[in-house]
Amino acid sequence: MKPVKVDSSNITALGYQNGDLYVRFKGSGVYKYKDVPAAVAAFVVFADSVGSALNTQVKKPGYAFEKLEVSPFDDDVALSAELEAAVTPAPGAVA
Repeated sequence: MKPVKVDSSNITALGYQNGDLYVRFKGSGVYKYKDVPAAVAAFVVFADSVGSALNTQVKKPGYAFEKLEVSPFDDDVALSAELEAAVTPAPGAVA
């Protein structure tokens, strides 16, 4: 999976795949939040404060999570196709 680098004091990258949001925290590893809707993941990625958005949109609602022993991230940084689709208006849609 290709992570998206984010500008945050505590988070270095996010990734989204098969409905799961992956968060790489500075100094504490990668966590997987399960069954997060693509729109919620996109909101977090593009928020002015990624950490605050993660707290209010993912942690507080109680999405199940687990700490991963092995990072699922590839070295390249790019926007995953699922997040791209969540933030790109469909042809003919009014933004």
